[in-house]
Amino acid sequence: MFAGGIFSFCGMFGMVFATDVLQLTIFIGVVMGFGQCLVFNSVISSISYIFGSEKFGLYLGISLCGISFGTMVFSIFTEVLIQSYGLHGAYLFLAGLMLNQCVAAVFIHYQWKKKQLHRSSSEIHLLEEQVKEVEVNLNGSSILRKLSSVTKFRELKAIPGMFIFIVVFAMFEGTYQARMPYIVPKAIDNGIDPMAAATGFSIFGASGIVGRLFQILVNAITNCNAMSIFFFALCLNCVSNLLLSLTAQYSWYILALIFDGVSYGLLLPYTIAIIKQLSGHRLLAVASGWGFTFIGVMSVIWGVLYGWFYYIFGSYQEVFLLCFVMECISIKLILISRPLRKMIQCRPTFRDTNFE
Repeated sequence: MFAGGIFSFCGMFGMVFATDVLQLTIFIGVVMGFGQCLVFNSVISSISYIFGSEKFGLYLGISLCGISFGTMVFSIFTEVLIQSYGLHGAYLFLAGLMLNQCVAAVFIHYQWKKKQLHRSSSEIHLLEEQVKEVEVNLNGSSILRKLSSVTKFRELKAIPGMFIFIVVFAMFEGTYQARMPYIVPKAIDNGIDPMAAATGFSIFGASGIVGRLFQILVNAITNCNAMSIFFFALCLNCVSNLLLSLTAQYSWYILALIFDGVSYGLLLPYTIAIIKQLSGHRLLAVASGWGFTFIGVMSVIWGVLYGWFYYIFGSYQEVFLLCFVMECISIKLILISRPLRKMIQCRPTFRDTNFE
């Protein structure tokens, strides 16, 4: 996580001196993207490690509220920075904020060390056995076997529905991240004032907080199945993409962003919960790593494809229509996968703090 903060700082700081699209792509798309991937995956693993399985969903939801809060605040704050200090000054200010991730990494490492001191002898013995198992698998093995052992490919492949869900996760998240930069430009193209468009995007962040508070509430009082809410949120996100593609009025733009924020506020925490439910505590970090690797690949593909669509059609409407189609395919993948389809059931039982 500390290394991810440094990479994020370097990527944002490099934008101060960027003068063309290639440099922008390298600093933001490669350097900062790599750093953010390290940070996010480390945060998820740290939450699972520090708090364990008992209240994982609750603390995960609280932590992810920060993403929605940041989206709500920084969509307007960044516009104010640009108007006050110019584009390069805004990047310099944001680069400084990226270093706070390093400070957070130090605090998390302190909590990790603190928990290490309170481990029972059985937990320490289990960890030692796992380390020995990895060392045995790595010694004297071929490169492919070593790679398979480190990535836990065979173990994850044996879990019913795991890789299909990882593909679903990558499809909706990859298309989602690739289309985010087009939301405000589409509103401006439709004649909406830039500040009003940025304000609307802050409503997206506020709606994300609502979605995550709902997730925290559900997780605190019921054991409602995570896949049920994930499936509902994915359908709601499809509706938001359809509204964003078809509407040109500001009121419908706001409604679409509310749907978008609430659905994404539910999708991300429940995605991690489902991956943990399928893979267990021990394989969570590796399974999440597979998911974020596929997301990176999807983001590259769809980023290029969205740009090509805009170049061909000259509007952003087709970009959001393509997102709608891809998320419909994600829904279809869940429905045709028997293990995932069986998970779509909701039988709430109160006073249970687990997703499972």
